[in-house]
Amino acid sequence: MSEDVSREPLLVRFARMVNSHLGAFLTSTGSVLLAVAAFFPTSSLLLWLFLISGASLTIIGQIQSEKKGKNLRQILIDLDKAREQKSTAQKALSEAIEGIGTNLSEELGLWSPEVRFTIYAHDDIKHKFIPIVRSSDNPKLAKKNRTSYPDSQGYLGKVWEQGECSHMGKHERSVRAESLELGFTEEEYRNLTLKPRSLKGIRLSKGKQHIGAILWESENPKRIDTRDSRLDNIKDNATFLDLQAVFAASTLLFSDLSEHFFKKSG
Repeated sequence: MSEDVSREPLLVRFARMVNSHLGAFLTSTGSVLLAVAAFFPTSSLLLWLFLISGASLTIIGQIQSEKKGKNLRQILIDLDKAREQKSTAQKALSEAIEGIGTNLSEELGLWSPEVRFTIYAHDDIKHKFIPIVRSSDNPKLAKKNRTSYPDSQGYLGKVWEQGECSHMGKHERSVRAESLELGFTEEEYRNLTLKPRSLKGIRLSKGKQHIGAILWESENPKRIDTRDSRLDNIKDNATFLDLQAVFAASTLLFSDLSEHFFKKSG
């Protein structure tokens, strides 16, 4: 038997060795990434990328290491633990996204009791938006309303189609007329918790792939001033680029971040 093993090609032996120690390797790599993350400032994009990668590899490595030689019951127990760890990681990620979104809003002069921002992930299969984070200096504006939104409806649909959308100084009757033109029914419009008389929206992308959107809204027609030079080139803003990168990594790792959003908001 040992003779057969010794005759195996070097690449095959290496593959066997990697497979047998895969869990330990992933856990060790994750631990190293988490340790390195401590050297970056809290505002650094690299900090969040190292934290996300490190936490994910550590969790996967632990599952890989522990699943060998265990019965079905023990495997199910381990899966429950993994789900708890994943939930903790999801919470950290959504809080990181919210924190960067708040910093961006402050830089743009949009952090206010009269403004809320919402960050949406896009579901390419169901053609809808899922709100991941909604925040405002006014807790009432940060309340959730719906679990998803069609990607062809309202100002959000316009952002998705055109890449950006903004307006200010609108009367509510104009907002209503445009909302109906953009796919809302009368009932859906009446049920909106905020009817935006001033607004700014930007599509989020990962390379050439569009992955979501961020939308600032206010019922004060002058609060989101589209003439403000800070709103001219948001896509080149360093904090916006950080938000986009962390958001892209998060949606790649955790496709069901919205579950945490609605548990947290309820």
